[in-house]
Amino acid sequence: MSNYFGRSGLRGLRGLQTGAVRRLYTLCASTVSAPPKKQESVRVQTVSYILTDLEIRAMSKLRTGKLNHGDRVEVYRNFHNNTFSIRRDGKVVKHLENWMTLYLQDVKFAVQPAGREKVRREGKNNVHAYVRGTVIKAEEHHLKETFKEKCVEWVTYNPYQDDTFTATVTDPETTFTSYQPVHKARLVTLKQGYVYAAL
Repeated sequence: MSNYFGRSGLRGLRGLQTGAVRRLYTLCASTVSAPPKKQESVRVQTVSYILTDLEIRAMSKLRTGKLNHGDRVEVYRNFHNNTFSIRRDGKVVKHLENWMTLYLQDVKFAVQPAGREKVRREGKNNVHAYVRGTVIKAEEHHLKETFKEKCVEWVTYNPYQDDTFTATVTDPETTFTSYQPVHKARLVTLKQGYVYAAL
């Protein structure tokens, strides 16, 4: 990065991003129009936002690799940049931002007991819980509606309260909600920071 942006590295990137944001706000502000009678009194004010070094580092660390249909992956919550991290063959290839959706099948929910006990003992988060499954390109294979209809159980994991992942299951007849341990699922949808499963 320093070869491209000079010695400053991130500061050079920061200048480019700040300029881009400033141009975007100027463009948005210039398209605002007032009612026709008062058009002469319209005042356009531009707003600029300067990114902090921490925000720039978080943005530059996001991986945007490509996932293929049939890839075996494991997904875990990344607390540093508030996304899901997706690993393939032991290497992080993509960060699933909140506006993205990932579809998996033949899923196993894995919790490493030693990592869970370390979290409870030290009170600090570490990576020890995974959603492992096969990537399905639902858009290409017209399965999006199937996932939407079947993945209705909300799956969560709290190392301080639970030993395993937990599914929130609602009985359709009584509308009674129960929480049950879950270790596997046929289908899983990850979107907007949540995990939904078809058990």
